Amino acid sequence: MRSSVEYYPDYESITLPDHYLKIEIPSWEAVAQPTLETILEQYKAIARVSTDVLTDDMVAALEIPNINNVNQLTQYAIDYYQKNSRQRKFYNEILPFLMAYFAETTEVVMNSEEKEAYFDRYYEQLNQFAEEENMDLETYGAQILQLAHPVMQGIEERAEEDFIFHLIARKRYAEQGLSLDEEAYEDFIHQNVLHQLADEIEIRVRLPYTKFKEMMPEMLFTQNLYDYFTEKIRFVKSDQTDQEI
Repeated sequence: MRSSVEYYPDYESITLPDHYLKIEIPSWEAVAQPTLETILEQYKAIARVSTDVLTDDMVAALEIPNINNVNQLTQYAIDYYQKNSRQRKFYNEILPFLMAYFAETTEVVMNSEEKEAYFDRYYEQLNQFAEEENMDLETYGAQILQLAHPVMQGIEERAEEDFIFHLIARKRYAEQGLSLDEEAYEDFIHQNVLHQLADEIEIRVRLPYTKFKEMMPEMLFTQNLYDYFTEKIRFVKSDQTDQEI
């Protein structure tokens, strides 16, 4: 008998501690300033002028796509910061919290052989990541995964959380009536080419059909969580953490 999920919580019912949904910044002006300074330095290098003030004419002269003045450049810098900081917050803090929560609250029947095979793949992948960083697994766990000692125990706990997340994702995928056959794979390729302007050959190399079957349920579940929780993230002034800006 394969491993199965008897119950898992609806992610929309999960209440995260407030700090997971809060990003502190000094001000939007401070966020945008490094980008404005970089563009000013680029203009000075090209035009061979000395100035400390970035103007609309300077921005326009650089012919940045879809950006014609300082206000548009400022908004671009803010939007870029928001997108990237939300992404970091989700993958570095929110997703690990959710995976631990699911592991704690999900009722699952585990097949020992299936679990062992999954753990073997998990450790193999982590070892590859560690080798790429010229580290052993324990050092990688401590420095990159930020696991407390005992590190190897933390890695084992992460492996189990990942396995349970994997099982939930596959159950949700089936519950939604979605398929992992070759027709579904071809539709996935088509949608990415059509809507994301992705390169078809690159997608097929990066995600061949065998990996699609293995990874698609988790990719979709993670995207669902990302869309739901990153919308709840707010930016607050670092000196007034209760004031949204």
